[in-house]
Parts: sequence; C-alpha cells; structure tokens
Amino acid sequence: MRHNLLPALILLASCIDFSASYEDLETASAELNGNSAIIGPGAITEFASSNSSLNYKNVDETDCNGNVDYNVVRKGVGAVDTYEVDISSVPVGAIIWEIRITPCASRDEVLGSTGPTFEAFSRWNGDERRVSKPWTLPQQSSPVPVPLQSWDLPASLIKEPTSKLEVGVRVLSNPQNQGMRLSQLAITLIYAEPSEYSGGFGPGEQSNCEDDHVCEPAEGCGCQDCEWSCSH
Repeated sequence: MRHNLLPALILLASCIDFSASYEDLETASAELNGNSAIIGPGAITEFASSNSSLNYKNVDETDCNGNVDYNVVRKGVGAVDTYEVDISSVPVGAIIWEIRITPCASRDEVLGSTGPTFEAFSRWNGDERRVSKPWTLPQQSSPVPVPLQSWDLPASLIKEPTSKLEVGVRVLSNPQNQGMRLSQLAITLIYAEPSEYSGGFGPGEQSNCEDDHVCEPAEGCGCQDCEWSCSH
C-alpha cells in the first residue's frame, strides 16, 4: 500500500497529504479577532479587570479600544493571563502552520523611559507550544496595537474535533512596577486544508529503508516512501 508523503514529526490519528514545502501548500487563514474569537477564560487568570466584566470580555473586541476596557497587572513579574479561542472555523484535520497574535497593550503607569517587557504565547490542548520574543511596552498608558512578529510552529498542529487553543501574555520584567494593560488580542491562524488518508501501515508496524533507517509509524500512519521520509 502507498500513501502520500508524510513528515516524521506528524504522527497523529489521521495521515495528512503533505506537499514538498510550506510555500507549495495551498493555505488558508482564519482571522479570529472579533467578538466571537475569544470565548472564555483560559487556564490562568492573573490580570485584574478594569471593570466588573470577566477578563476575557475585555479583550474580545474587533478593534483595539484603548482604555474603554482592559485587563491590568500592576506589580510583580511573571503574571500571566490566558484566553480560550474559538477555532470552529478551522476544518477538522487541517494542519495549523502559523499563529499570529497582535496584542493591544500599554504600560499602566509611565515612570521612565525603560518599560516593562512581555511575551505572547499559545497553548494547544493545555500544553504551551510557542512563545514570542520579548517586547517592550510603549511609553504610554493607553493601549495600542503592539506589532509582535508571527511565528511558524516548531511542529505543526492537527485540528481534531476536541482541539483547544488558548492564547496569552506573560510579564517578563516590570521596572518601577509600571505594570501592563491589555485591551485586545487579534489572532490569525495560517493552516493547510486536510486531505483524505489513503493507506499505509497499521500502528506499530515498521519498514526498513534502503539506507537502514527505520521508520516507526504511529496511529495508522506509515513510512512507505522511505527514500524521502527516512532522509529527514
């Protein structure tokens, strides 16, 4: 039996049609900023709400609304706030390649030129998957979009019916306790459409390749295309 090429890092329940490179894939994007994107609190809530609303309702706007409502942390280092994201628009079986997060953020107080730093990160099914580079908060106390870079995931994620995505921020430094305000999180996912599984080995079966590498498939994925896959 044969199946389409599989990278060694994808060993999940469904085998995915994988093209030669990321650039060759027909990708789609889901821009998730909007009132339906953030649908609840994440696993960690350590920022305080600026009003009587629940934290996640302060960051779910379509556009950054500055000081209208926000979440805030004033003292200490290491404070984290996470939020659950609605990924229902991403089809089951899709390969999620990239997560883009653009926070709308600022300092809570401006007490000098050196500002607090923070990072954004994602959690997939409860596990932290990828963290941005540190970013210094702008020298103002009204939240504005902070142009964090997007990142490719170190291992692509497969959307399953029960998959859960959270995004969050973490305070890394906080000179003079200037604090951080978070008013919105804009989220975009880049993913490739799934294709139908077309055969392969069963779980636990192996195939010896020509160069004596051994491919060890899992969950029904195989390694028939040894010339390609065992070279990785």
